[in-house]
Amino acid sequence: MTRRLVRLGIDHPVLLNLLFLVVCVAGVVAWLRLPKEEFPQVGTDRVIVAAAWPGASPAELEDAVLRPLEDALDGIEGLRHVDAEATEGRATLTLDLLRTADPVQVADEVRTAVDDVATLPDDVVGPTVAVAEVELALAHVGLTGDPRRRDVAEALADQLLELPFVASVALEGAWERTIEVELDPAAAAARGLGPVDVARALEAAAQGAPAGTLTRAGEGVLVRTVKGVRAPADLAGVPLRVADGAELTVGQVAHIAERWRAPELGVRVDGQPAILLVVRRTSDADALAAVPALQAWAEEAAAGLPPGLQLRLHDDSAYVVRDRLQVLGSSGAVGLVLVALVLGAFVGRRNAALVVWGMPVAYLGAIAALYAVGQSMNLISMFGLLLVTGILVDDAVVIVENVQRHLEQGRDRVTATVEGTLEVLPAVVAATLTTCLSFAPLLLLEGLIGRVMRIVPIVVILSLIASLFEAFVILPGHLAHHAQETEAGHDNAPTRWLRAAYTPLLRTVTLPRWRAATLVGVLLVVLGAGGLLGVMRLTLTSPGHPVLAIVQVRLPPSSHREATTQVVAAAEALAARPEHAPLLRFLRAELGRLGKPDTLPLFGDRYAQLVVGFRNDKALATRTWAFVDDLEAELERQPEVMDVEVEVITGSPPVGRPVDVRVRGREPEEVDAVARALVAHLEGRDGVHGVRTDQGQGNDALEVRVDPARAARLGLREQEIALATRAAIDGTEALELALDGRSVPVRVSARPPQDRAGVEDLVLPLPAPAPPTRIRQVADVRRDQGVERITRVDGERSVRLTAELTPSVTTSADEQAAVEEAFAALAVDHPGVRLLWGGEAADTAESFGRLPQVGLLALTLIYAVLAVQFRSYLQPLIILSAVPLGFVGAVLGLLAFGMDLTLVAMVGVVGLTGIVVNDSLVLVDFVNQRRREGAEVLDAVQDASLQRLRPILITTVTTIAGLLPLALGLTGEEPLLAPMAVAIAAGLAVATALTLVVVPVLYLALDDLTRWTRRGKPAGS
Repeated sequence: MTRRLVRLGIDHPVLLNLLFLVVCVAGVVAWLRLPKEEFPQVGTDRVIVAAAWPGASPAELEDAVLRPLEDALDGIEGLRHVDAEATEGRATLTLDLLRTADPVQVADEVRTAVDDVATLPDDVVGPTVAVAEVELALAHVGLTGDPRRRDVAEALADQLLELPFVASVALEGAWERTIEVELDPAAAAARGLGPVDVARALEAAAQGAPAGTLTRAGEGVLVRTVKGVRAPADLAGVPLRVADGAELTVGQVAHIAERWRAPELGVRVDGQPAILLVVRRTSDADALAAVPALQAWAEEAAAGLPPGLQLRLHDDSAYVVRDRLQVLGSSGAVGLVLVALVLGAFVGRRNAALVVWGMPVAYLGAIAALYAVGQSMNLISMFGLLLVTGILVDDAVVIVENVQRHLEQGRDRVTATVEGTLEVLPAVVAATLTTCLSFAPLLLLEGLIGRVMRIVPIVVILSLIASLFEAFVILPGHLAHHAQETEAGHDNAPTRWLRAAYTPLLRTVTLPRWRAATLVGVLLVVLGAGGLLGVMRLTLTSPGHPVLAIVQVRLPPSSHREATTQVVAAAEALAARPEHAPLLRFLRAELGRLGKPDTLPLFGDRYAQLVVGFRNDKALATRTWAFVDDLEAELERQPEVMDVEVEVITGSPPVGRPVDVRVRGREPEEVDAVARALVAHLEGRDGVHGVRTDQGQGNDALEVRVDPARAARLGLREQEIALATRAAIDGTEALELALDGRSVPVRVSARPPQDRAGVEDLVLPLPAPAPPTRIRQVADVRRDQGVERITRVDGERSVRLTAELTPSVTTSADEQAAVEEAFAALAVDHPGVRLLWGGEAADTAESFGRLPQVGLLALTLIYAVLAVQFRSYLQPLIILSAVPLGFVGAVLGLLAFGMDLTLVAMVGVVGLTGIVVNDSLVLVDFVNQRRREGAEVLDAVQDASLQRLRPILITTVTTIAGLLPLALGLTGEEPLLAPMAVAIAAGLAVATALTLVVVPVLYLALDDLTRWTRRGKPAGS
C-alpha cells in the first residue's frame, strides 16, 4: 500500500500536477476570504443579566434588584461565579460559566428564572438576559462641526448599513430635537396639576382609536376617533381635567417650545464637538479589506456633507493588524529565504528547490483547512504558519536527503526515490505524529491567553498533515524526474566539514570510560538550567510599545459639564503641541461617561474619558510613554480634577490588571475595613501605584424617604410619589410627533428645584376633590452621598482593589504573595472575609496552572507512539531525553535575550517537545536498522550518527532559520510572539547539539544494561 502511494506521483505526473494545482487554488481562495484581525475571537463563557431603574442609587438597586435576582439564580447548574454590580440607575449580573456549560442553554434557564421574580419595583426596566458577545468594532467615524445635525448622522448611518461588512452602527453624542412643554409652577400648582397629569392628557389626545361600526342601507360604516395632536401647534389646545371642573388647556399652564436637548454623553474628536458613529463589523468580515472600503466611503460621503461638517475616520481595527501582520509576513519571507539557502548548501540547489516548491502545498492546504473550520487569519494563526516554516521541510528534507544518499550510492532516480522514501517513511510518520501530539494538548489551555493561543496547535497540526501529504505523494514524483544526481560516494563541502568535526567527538564520548562522565555532565547542565528558573520573571505576556491609552477623569460630585469640558480642553491643548503630532493618530474625548469592558459604565457630568491612539512605531515608544506621563500630570494639575486613571494598551491580548483582588464577605462593614487596610498596605510597597477601589465617591443626592402611613392617609402609594418626583425634576416623555419625516419626542417638565427646600415644596397632585399635596407632607428629604458602585460576588458584598505595577520593580505574583500575607493577619479579626483574585493573577493561575498537565499529557502521548513504533519500553526514553535538553536551551535563550518566562514562551516549550524528539527518533531508528543488518552495537551507533548528521542538522537549522527573523526582530519587533520564537529556536539548537552526544551514549548505556540483566555482568566494549 505504501509503495503504491509513493509511486502514485511517479507513475501519474498529470494527476500529481493537478493535485498540486487544486490545493494551491483552494488555499489562495481561502486566504482571500479569511477574515483578517489582530487576535482570534474567543468565547466569553458568560451570560449577562441587566436591569435599569432610573434615578435609583446603588444601595437601592442592591436591595430591590440585585438580591432578588441572585436568589432566583440559586440552583441553576453551570455557574462558576455570579458577579453583581450596581451603579446609579443600572444593575447587572455577570454569570461566569463552567467550561462544560452551554451558554445558550444556561441563558434560557436564567431567563425563565428572572421572569418569575415578582418582587422587583414596577418601574424597573428589564431584566434582560443575553449571552455575552465580543463586539467587533471596525472603526469610529466622527461627524465634527455641529452635534445637532442628527439628521445627517442618521443618514450616514443608513449608508453605512448598506455596506456588506457592517453589522451595526451606533450613534453617540448627538443632540436631540425635542418639543418641551414647560409647566408654569404657580399656575400648575394652583390647579393641582403636575407633569405626569399633563403628559397623560397629551398621550390620550394623540391616540386615535376605532369606535365601532354602523350599519346603514345594508353596508357597514367604520367609525373611529381622530388624533387630536398631529403637530406642535395642536399641543396648546389639549384639554386638561382639573378638580373644580373648569375648562383648562395645556397652553394655559405651560409654555411650548422646540429645543435641542444635550445628550447624556458628549463627544469630541481631535478637539472638535462631534457625533460619533461606532461601526461594528460582521463576524466574517476582513478588517484589512473592510477599512480601505470604509475609507473610500468616508471620502465620498464627506464630499456631500453640508458646509461646516467634516468626517474623521479614526480608531480603525486594521491599523495595528496591518502593521503586525506585515512584520510576521516579512519574517516569514526572510525565514523562507534562509531555509532555501540552508537546503541549497546541504542538498544542492535543485533538491532545495524541490523541497521549497512543495511548501505552498502545506501552507495553502493549512489555510484552506483554517477557512473550512471557521478560523480567521490573525497574529496567532500567522505565527503558527511562521513557526512551521522550518518544520514543514523536515519531512521533505529527510526524504530528499535519504534519496540523495541512494543516488550517491549509484542508483537511478526512480529506484533511489522509491527505496529512499520507503526506508524513512515509518520514522517520518512517527516524527510528524509526535510533533502533532506535542501541540495537541495545548488545545486544553484555560484562561484568556490560553484560549487565544489555542489557534497555534490548530495551525501546526493542519500544516503538518498537509506537509506529510506533500512529502509522500507529490514530492516523490518531483524527485523521480528532477532529483539532482551526484557522483557515488561524493559529499558536498558542508557535509564533509561537519563530519570531520563530529567524528572525533562521537568516537570519544562513546568510549566506555567517557560515557558516564558525558551523562553526568549533561545532567548537571540540565539541573543548572532548572536552577536558573528561580531568577526568571513569570509573566503572562511581554510588554510592548503603547498602541492606545484610556484616561479616565473624575471631578468632584457637584461638578457641572462646563468644568469637565475645560479639563478635556487642557488635555486637547497638550496633545495639539507640534512635538506631539508625530506620536498621535487621534484623540477622542467622551464627556459624561466612564466605561470599561469589565464594569458597568458610570454616567454623570463629572466624568470624562479620553481615548488616545498612538502610532505603531517602536522608535517612538519612549516619547509615547513620556507623553502619557505628561498627559497624566497635566490632568492632575487641573484644580477641578479629583482623580485620574490611565490604562495603556500594548500589542498583547487584553489581560487583567496586575493587581486585581476582591475582598468579599457577608458584612459590608467588615469588607470595607479589610479593603481599607489592604489599600494602605499596597500604597506602601515599592513599584505599586494607582491603588484604587471600585466604590468611589458617589454623586451628591437628596434622598426622599416616604412615610407609608402619611402617604396612605392621602391615598398615595410610594411608587406614585416617586414617579411624580422624577417627572418634576427630570421631566417625562409624553409622546412622539413626526416632524420632517423624523420622530421628535414631546417632553413635559416643570422648573426643576435647585435645592432641598425646592424638592420639599414639589406639588403632588391628588385626585379631585383633594387639595394639592407637597412632598414634605408625606416624606422626609435628606442629603446623602453614597458610593459610585456596589459589587457583589456569589451573594456576598465585595470591594474590588486594583493597582498598577512598575515591571522593573515588582511582578503580579510578588504582589499577590504580599497581599495574601497581609490578609492572613487581618483575617484573625475578620474571619468572615475572604479574597477572590482576578485580573492578571487569576489569568496567570488559570493559564499556567494547566501547563504542567498539558506538558505531561504531551509526553505521555509521544511515549505511547514511540513505544508502539519501536516495540520497546526503554528506547522511547532515549528519544525523550531530548526534551529536557530542549528545555535547557529555551531557558538559556530567554535569559540571553533578557526576556521573561511568559505564557506564550511556555507554550513554545511545550510545542518544542515534539520538535526536538524528531532528530533523536530518526537517529535511533537508523541505529536499529544497522543492527538488524548485523552490525555490532558500537559500530551501528557510530555509523547511524554519522549518516544522520546531515539530515538532523538540516532539519534543525531550517527550523531555526524560519524563526530567526522574528526572534531577532530583523523585520520588525513583535513583543508578544518573540519569546516563543526564541524559546523554540534556542531550545532546538541546544537540544540538537546535545542530542548528537547524549542519544548515542544513552543507547550504548541501555545496551550495557540489557546485557547485564541478561548475563548478570556488564558487557565489554
